[in-house]
Amino acid sequence: MVEDFQVGDTVQITRAVGGGQVGTVVWWYADREQWLVRIGTAQDYYRPDEITHFRP
Repeated sequence: MVEDFQVGDTVQITRAVGGGQVGTVVWWYADREQWLVRIGTAQDYYRPDEITHFRP
């Protein structure tokens, strides 16, 4: 099941590379159908199925 995300959500990366890292959703790129997630000072694009809401 793919979750619904919004800008400002705290998410955890679930894909193999970067798995377990926690970041903040900063933008949705509709053309790419990917979320831009900032982790510390870095940022990268993730498909909705590669992230999940962070629940400590």
